[in-house]
Amino acid sequence: MSQVRPEISVVIPLYNKGPYVGATLQSVLDQTFGNYEVVVVDDGSTDDGLQTVKLFTDARIKVVSQANQGVSSARNHGVRQAQAPFIAFLDADDLWQPTYLQEMLGFIQQYPNCGLYIAAHKVAEKNKVQDPDKGLPNGLVPDYFKAELDHKITRLSSTVVPRAVCEKVGCFPMGMVSGEDTYFCGKVAIAHPVAFLNKPLVIYNQQYSGLSTRSFKGDACAESWCDLYQPGQYYQNELVAVKALKAGIRFALSMHRDQSRIIEKKTAYTTLFRKKWRYLYFLNRVPTAFIVLYKKIKPLLAK
Repeated sequence: MSQVRPEISVVIPLYNKGPYVGATLQSVLDQTFGNYEVVVVDDGSTDDGLQTVKLFTDARIKVVSQANQGVSSARNHGVRQAQAPFIAFLDADDLWQPTYLQEMLGFIQQYPNCGLYIAAHKVAEKNKVQDPDKGLPNGLVPDYFKAELDHKITRLSSTVVPRAVCEKVGCFPMGMVSGEDTYFCGKVAIAHPVAFLNKPLVIYNQQYSGLSTRSFKGDACAESWCDLYQPGQYYQNELVAVKALKAGIRFALSMHRDQSRIIEKKTAYTTLFRKKWRYLYFLNRVPTAFIVLYKKIKPLLAK
């Protein structure tokens, strides 16, 4: 008997998420829609996360391992392994409501030929779960970049993408320290329509964002946010600016001022993020001793 081809592939990158990945996988197995596969890409974990995954015996779960190369590499590997025409991305510490896949596939039928299908999400913080912004209606998004600036709709765990689109846009930038998911979605949105389902079907775990560990690291990828700048596209360019400025600040704090000054120059047009641009301008001109001192005291201030 021939195997039934899955309708959707769930790609889960795994790196040291041992305390969370069991609940994440269980939220997939609890789905009301069953014709899916799960591709877990272990990115060289050093905790017990991989062992936790292997306790699940469901035949739909496939585990592949690689040496640690970062989340973009893990997601790209998962896309290559996927067999279904649609990819549902899920981080190893986030959760889906039981109807997520069923409702997203129905949404795809309602709005065919889109590049991104995004559901609303809740945010889990230390002591509470925050409801999503309710300002964006269901359906096709007139301007993805304005929607992202106004409502922060992009969480990869609440996003489904046709596999052909992933392959066409080149998937995720390896070596981008932060924002690689939004960068990928931005590339897709430039070339394809985006549909948004205003129903909170995903819980994003902000308790383990890892942002504090990346503050002083510059990107090591060939891609740059500034590459997505297009003349005359106001909201697109403002999103490019804020994301590029964050990268520029990391470059400045990691003593890579050649790169940070390039970003400073290329984002001087911004009107929405002048304060952040001025901060980068300041960092590029203060003595390096100030940066060294700041890097030493910042962890103490966070305590």
